[in-house]
Amino acid sequence: MNAIRYRILDLHYDYTHHLVLNGLKLSLPISLYAKVPKNYVIGVFANMPKQGNKGIYSPNRCIKIVFNKEEFKLVHNVGFNILKFFITEHLLKRYSQLSVEDITILKNFVYQERLNWINANSEKIKFTSLSDFNIYIGNYYLENPCKNYNILKKWIIESMNGVADIYISTHAFSDQQPNYGNFLIYCHSKNAEKHKTKDFSSMNLIKLHCNIYDDQPNIPRLPEIKDKILLQKIFMPKSIDKNIYFSNKRLELLGDSVLGLVMIQIIYKFGDELSFKTCYLIWKTLTSNNHLKKWSSMYKFSEILQVNKKTGELKSKSYADIFEIYLGCLYLQLNSFDEIELWLKQLCEKELQSFALE
Repeated sequence: MNAIRYRILDLHYDYTHHLVLNGLKLSLPISLYAKVPKNYVIGVFANMPKQGNKGIYSPNRCIKIVFNKEEFKLVHNVGFNILKFFITEHLLKRYSQLSVEDITILKNFVYQERLNWINANSEKIKFTSLSDFNIYIGNYYLENPCKNYNILKKWIIESMNGVADIYISTHAFSDQQPNYGNFLIYCHSKNAEKHKTKDFSSMNLIKLHCNIYDDQPNIPRLPEIKDKILLQKIFMPKSIDKNIYFSNKRLELLGDSVLGLVMIQIIYKFGDELSFKTCYLIWKTLTSNNHLKKWSSMYKFSEILQVNKKTGELKSKSYADIFEIYLGCLYLQLNSFDEIELWLKQLCEKELQSFALE
């Protein structure tokens, strides 16, 4: 089966590149600093010694853009998190019939193949490593975040769809249930009612508002989740949430990718006077499980979370997971980063200031 799959992929890449070269398929957008002369090809290399601010052009037919890897570590992380978010969100949305485990397998395969589908869908630019690509799209995104976000999203989704479909058609997943169509991670339609587990009691909802939404005098106000079904999913342990269509594990997967992308944007905007290395270390600290546990405890999530009845306690990682699940629900409700970014920026403002003073 693997031999057949990779033969089909080879044919897919050849045909895709033919479409791109003939202007019949969207090609990788060209960065402002990488304008390509007609009939030239660009090779992007991140591991060579630094030459110039952004890169150099060789006089040969193959143009080389050279990056200093350490200097562009943060930009690399921007690109990595953009790719991670677009792939995760799209796979969860498109393949709502698959369990989180199967989505993870599919996502890993798309990641594994990404250098192939990236180069197949690029007319002028060829990448020698994934680090080079992450740096390139990180730079491209930061040139004009509002405009380039949608351009990159469209290109990445169109580029990876064929690869995901080929894997689906050549692999027997463990759970082939009917696709519910337009469900995005969690469904707000009437059909969702059929798949609910037990509802929140009135007392739990009162407790939720008292502990989380109303009693926040000295911390940034938590953006409110208004959908009761989503609230139920947030505060249900994964160990007793067995429905693959509406599992909060899907919300956690989405929330994790939202967190990575939004935090790197906040730090990049804040870090004009900080080194790229420092900004990267800040990002690693603020997205760690220990830090998410701190924020989760701050909003008293643990007081609402239904603990596993077998153990009667919460594991440390559960605090971080519930924070990511909440972020996933917020993104579903808002379908935008604006309010999430404002809230997270307020949450980490003191930490950012302390890093700046060090």
